[in-house]
Amino acid sequence: MKAPSFRIQLLLISVLLSGVVLMVFGAVAWAVIVRERTRSLDQELVMSGQQILNRSRMNQDFRMSPPGMGEWLDGLPHPDQAAWVETLGGTLVRTSPNWPEAIGREDLFPGGMPEPSEEPEWPAGGLGSGDEHPAFGGGFGGGGPGGMGAPGGVGGPGGPGRRLRGPMRNQPAGNRLGRQEPELFTLRGEAGVWRIGRFETPMVRLFVAVNQDRMMRDLDQIRTAFLVALPVALLLIAAGGLLIARQALGPVKALTHAAERITARGLDQRISEVSSAPEFRRLIQVFNDMLDRLEASFGQAIRFSADASHELKTPLAVMQGEIEQAIRAAEDRPEQQRVLSDLLEQVQRLKDITRRLLLLSQADAGRLPLSLQEADLGEMLEGLTEDIEVMAEAAGLSFRAQTPAGCMVRMDPNMLRMAVLNLYSNAVKFNESGGRVESDLMLTADWARLRITNTGPGIPEAMQALVFERFHRGNARQTGPSEGLGLGLGLAREIARAHDGDVHLASSRRGATVFELVLPRGDPR
Repeated sequence: MKAPSFRIQLLLISVLLSGVVLMVFGAVAWAVIVRERTRSLDQELVMSGQQILNRSRMNQDFRMSPPGMGEWLDGLPHPDQAAWVETLGGTLVRTSPNWPEAIGREDLFPGGMPEPSEEPEWPAGGLGSGDEHPAFGGGFGGGGPGGMGAPGGVGGPGGPGRRLRGPMRNQPAGNRLGRQEPELFTLRGEAGVWRIGRFETPMVRLFVAVNQDRMMRDLDQIRTAFLVALPVALLLIAAGGLLIARQALGPVKALTHAAERITARGLDQRISEVSSAPEFRRLIQVFNDMLDRLEASFGQAIRFSADASHELKTPLAVMQGEIEQAIRAAEDRPEQQRVLSDLLEQVQRLKDITRRLLLLSQADAGRLPLSLQEADLGEMLEGLTEDIEVMAEAAGLSFRAQTPAGCMVRMDPNMLRMAVLNLYSNAVKFNESGGRVESDLMLTADWARLRITNTGPGIPEAMQALVFERFHRGNARQTGPSEGLGLGLGLAREIARAHDGDVHLASSRRGATVFELVLPRGDPR
């Protein structure tokens, strides 16, 4: 599987990290909102309970006297609130009209029902306009008789009255109403989700409940809005990340394009500064320094190859002349002639090697000498047919050639003949007994394609990329005194490229290997 590009990886990482951050932020924000909403709800419950108890006075029949508890239970400050009042002995006093029927007394004690207490004793005659009762400490700040500020109430001019012992903690001093602070809990059931606060005084127990459905709907809307906004935010982050990645990798792209223009024949080119970032400036400097060293090394290798090949030509020519003269002088000594003939063949081989090395070094330097002229490629191939047939017959192979006439190509006939001979020689060498060699010249309006096919075991896939490497040799079947040096295909390709064409391995499988020579039907540049 192909790995995604660095730009895509950067984009995915940014989106993934952003998504994780947004999810964590959403979870924390959700917890904070729920906590604050619950805290606000609890404050409303405590305030409502304090207001009810502060404004209420009870008579002996547990009936509320205006503006007492009954009025406040019928009109609670919040429309979603409901109230339940009972004595400490468990006797129901009153509930608000909107108290849910599904919530019973056993639901109001999640920790277990309390032990029943004795019913409180109420003063005879009830609580009058000036009476006070220990359950309320002489009134709780209401505006009616006996309330705070009224005659006989707590803090009123009529006397100090009595305060409750054990005031609720965390409550304001003016709201210390009972023995303990209210207990708050959440009740879930058929009636929905209710938040309930329990208040106890020495005489009564008050439950104030608020329906949380509205709050839950609000929270659901917030959650839905977040879940809808999350993919939109991720898309925006992805777009921004793609833009940033494109801008950040722009210098790398420019650097790549500049490096692609540098070839073996253009090592003198250098990459100009494509970014003001110091990291890229340093990279360009290192790359140009590497090109300096590479150009120097490559030039030295080319000069050595060219100089060595050139210097070997003279002594080899001298050796060839001396050996030929010695062969003529040894006409009456057959054994000596045989030895000298073998030496002459090796000298010829050395001359061919030096010539090829010289041509390759010239091709590397971009100075391969071409003598271009308009010529018929089909006619040139016809002239090679006899030589190829002899070569194939000597190897026990059959040869077939299809060469249509009228294929005019601007070429160097000698150079191109050498390239074609190298391809034919390769087809004969890497063949099988009783095999065949086929040559087909195909023409188009712009190109001439020469396909040379040979039978044989084929080229292993791992070696196909190496067939044009210099001095690389496959497992050839021995067809003559020499197996070659692995320079023929590389030289053929260099000659074709000098003509603005190419040589490539078209296909190779067991039974057939096809090389293709492609030449333009026009002037090489």
